[in-house]
Amino acid sequence: MIPAVILSVSATLGSIIILTRIAVSTHSRTAPKSLSERAALEQTLLLRFRNTLLLCSTLFAVAVYFFIAPAAPYPWFIVGAWTLEYVGVIIAAILPAKGKTFYPHVAAAQSMGAGMLLLAFAFWKNTTGVGSALELGLALAMTIFAVLIYTDKCRYIFHELAFIYLSHFTIVLAALLIA
Repeated sequence: MIPAVILSVSATLGSIIILTRIAVSTHSRTAPKSLSERAALEQTLLLRFRNTLLLCSTLFAVAVYFFIAPAAPYPWFIVGAWTLEYVGVIIAAILPAKGKTFYPHVAAAQSMGAGMLLLAFAFWKNTTGVGSALELGLALAMTIFAVLIYTDKCRYIFHELAFIYLSHFTIVLAALLIA
């Protein structure tokens, strides 16, 4: 349990700090953009964004594949959802959200988001009691933010970050409850 918690908490803190910094430093009320589009504006931001995605998702991958899934009653659901998310993260990190790679990047980001949401529900199905209720609450909150991402474009970045961070919290909670 302890390695999974350390890995997932480290990835969560790193992601929150760096992605929030990118979002705040590039915020524009007149031209709302996704976090990926903001990062693609400057080479240094893009490098920071890529490194954050790759490092944090790899820390999460180790926690999920080696500690959480093996201890879960239904590991295949967790492994499948995480794999969908992880592949999406890697592709989204490699392809910048601009020019010719914009639409492939968006498709990868959609895969990543779908994987995050499926993973949250997978954790809910693999936990019991109060922990299960907490995982379900996080999964439902993520669902609400996923809808808001598409319906409230003016606040896109805030909904996107909330969705991502709630996903991180589901992994931390799963590390505490399952691993």
